[in-house]
Amino acid sequence: MNLDDNIADELTSEDIRALLTEQLSEGDGGSPAPPLSPAQQRLWFLDQLEPNSPRYNIPSIAWLVGKLDVPALQRTLSGIVNRHESLRARFINEDGEPAQVIGPEDEFQLRQEDLTHVPLPQRDAVARQLVRDEVKRPFDLREGRPLRASLLRLGPEEHLLVINMHHIVSDEWSYKIFYRELEAFYTSFSTGVPATLPELPIQYSDYAAWQREWLESEDFQAKPQFWKNQLAGHPVPVNLPTDRPRHQAADPNGAVDFAVLPPELATALKDLASRETSTLYMVLLTAFKVLLYHSTGQTDIIVGSPMAGRNHIELEEVIGFFANTLPLRTHVSAEMTFRQFLAQVREVALAGYSHQDVPFEKLVEVMQPERSPGQTPFINVLFLFQSLSEMPRLPGVKMMFLDAATDTAKFDVTLFTAEVEEGLVIAAEYKTSLFNPETIAKLMHRYEQLLRDIVRDPGQRVFELTLRTDEELKALPPLSRLPQDAQQWQDLDYWFDGRAKQAASNASS
Repeated sequence: MNLDDNIADELTSEDIRALLTEQLSEGDGGSPAPPLSPAQQRLWFLDQLEPNSPRYNIPSIAWLVGKLDVPALQRTLSGIVNRHESLRARFINEDGEPAQVIGPEDEFQLRQEDLTHVPLPQRDAVARQLVRDEVKRPFDLREGRPLRASLLRLGPEEHLLVINMHHIVSDEWSYKIFYRELEAFYTSFSTGVPATLPELPIQYSDYAAWQREWLESEDFQAKPQFWKNQLAGHPVPVNLPTDRPRHQAADPNGAVDFAVLPPELATALKDLASRETSTLYMVLLTAFKVLLYHSTGQTDIIVGSPMAGRNHIELEEVIGFFANTLPLRTHVSAEMTFRQFLAQVREVALAGYSHQDVPFEKLVEVMQPERSPGQTPFINVLFLFQSLSEMPRLPGVKMMFLDAATDTAKFDVTLFTAEVEEGLVIAAEYKTSLFNPETIAKLMHRYEQLLRDIVRDPGQRVFELTLRTDEELKALPPLSRLPQDAQQWQDLDYWFDGRAKQAASNASS
């Protein structure tokens, strides 16, 4: 999973002053450029401190089968980029402050690689490596655009489209906009029917300027009080048992493990959510907090949860970084039933939603919590429930999304969940400096078994929802992977591995 709407490192004022002093003389000059939003500014500083890192790349890969009109695709990408100023932005230093320079509308360059000359036994291996390289290739925010696109031709009617955006201009919601517009523009250019996309009421730079002004206004001053009350006492982060001690220096290296829960379990979880006047997201988050309670013994648990951050209708069709992270704090006891704990999580989540307009960066600035190197204040574990982008319908072309990791991790553990036709995908991104793959695999397996116990009887008390031991896990069937013929989403490496097995089978028969 790769749509991660969060910022992991905490900068000190000394870091920021040093960077600005160093780069003040490098300003691009000219007229004043639009400011960055607070979230963008933090990402910009992190990029200066850790250059050439793919940590904030957000890649998306689509497998395209059919008669692809490549010139129409080229025009489509140009149409999207020219429609959204954020995708034409460069990020510079101007008079001691980061700012964005919006480039002119022009023809976007789609990078193309024709692999049909590569012998079939090696073609997929070459394609896999090219995709992996592109996913992890860093952005130059000062000189280059924050969007890249590559098209790999695997056969006469088979392509891989690799889109890569930097988090400074994108989030999960932005990708949904991107693919809706890709469908509209491509259909128009390939069929000659005009696209009917309304004019954007604002651009992201307008929003960034408004937000910065609002954060300095009197209207905002009372807003952080809710979160001050929620986080009173500066609670400690989740202290998961690690395989290795935490180092002082931030380590960006990470990995992802994934599995799929069967449709019948996903249906049972949705039914439970409906009966409890809750949502599937809330049920899955509550179960995750029970897992953390049993894994750590902590009763005071904060889990970060990203929200879309688009509270105004004018923002709904704009590509940009709007997402905000909410630190959701709950208290669990062994005698509490799951149903009671779910009610608490629901109340905390709904209250958080109604106060999500306070940027996490501003909250940290106001509360000044104690900081640890390489860790976000308050949060070191994240939970996301994602609804995958609706599959674009392109004339004569079928699509499926493939997910590729950047081999980085922003938090100790991030648990992704997403509904697909084949069930419920769960994926854990984790820091490899702290955890072995076997540890994360067991954590995910215990989560699955915990969900099964919960749907059987949500009236069980938390202490009764015990986690499976290592020996008990060994006796259970392993977690399932998505079938190779899945229609909506697959892990990139799993997809390539399945093709290799099929090719070997065909060769031997």
